Amino acid sequence: MQRKHPWPRLRSLAQRRVESVCSTLGKMEWSASANVVLDELCGEWPEWEAAYDPEWPSDITDDGSPFELSIELGGDEPLVRMLIEPQTRPREGESWAMSSWRAGLAATERLRALGADLSRYEAIRDLYAPLPSIGVRFSVWHACTLGSGHPRDFKVYLNPQVVGSEAAPLLVARTMSELGLETADDEVQRAIRRFHTLAEFDDAAARVKGRGLVLVGHAILGLPGDGRAGARNTARALGAAGCDGVKVHHLMILRRTQMEKAWKSGALEVLDARTYVDWLADFVERLGPAQVLHRLTGDSPPADLLAPVWSVHKNDVRARLAAELARRGTVQGALAAAERA
Repeated sequence: MQRKHPWPRLRSLAQRRVESVCSTLGKMEWSASANVVLDELCGEWPEWEAAYDPEWPSDITDDGSPFELSIELGGDEPLVRMLIEPQTRPREGESWAMSSWRAGLAATERLRALGADLSRYEAIRDLYAPLPSIGVRFSVWHACTLGSGHPRDFKVYLNPQVVGSEAAPLLVARTMSELGLETADDEVQRAIRRFHTLAEFDDAAARVKGRGLVLVGHAILGLPGDGRAGARNTARALGAAGCDGVKVHHLMILRRTQMEKAWKSGALEVLDARTYVDWLADFVERLGPAQVLHRLTGDSPPADLLAPVWSVHKNDVRARLAAELARRGTVQGALAAAERA
């Protein structure tokens, strides 16, 4: 029997639910912000019919809808939480899991414009790409928390089952073995919207080491407000945490990020190659002598990179670092023991 009226679109269903939740809280002004998040994260599904039998039933909800709203109570004010699965129809020969992964990658990239820091996600993203030979129920979910005077906190949920149930614990262990400290200064962390502390990094590092895993820490030199002293303190922190290896690079300004605005206004400066090598030498002197340096520079697609634009190749940075340490008469770890005493 044919329906007299077409199914409503999922967009209108989602918007009605958003408005209902915000109205219940007496916070209708939040609905506009929530709808912006929905538009950025959903993929194609807002234009699909809200049928009882969805094309790709999501595990987020019992009825297969690819979104869920909830309210967090108990703090200074209630918060609205959104959980969303980006979806797009498969291309020819493509599975729903792969098309969902593709939609998830695109949605995550759009989070840059909403102020999200994607550095941690980018470090592990490729590990979680679905395999054609292994069926999974979801590829990527996104969560967002909304509240007045509360920053929009975003989370990306990736599925370790993409490598199979037996190998999933190994993938989680591989993910946890790389931790981003970025800087040892908690105030700088808050200023760049990282929202984790040195104490939390130390706790996570201890848990990784406690499982017998190899631990690699990550640092960025030249963050706003950090300075040369900050680079030295971060190296000491990575050494004290017992990191087996370290990845470090200079601050890069990318298009469609919050730092782009600060840099264009002149409120944020970046390091030139010579200054970076000087700070990098300070950093290396304060690491442990046995810590492996996995990376000394960062890369970005030229179309996304605004600054700094160096004419120096990454191999040149390695050579300049070696020359600077030789000029100082020091080596990696030369100052670590003395400054920790």
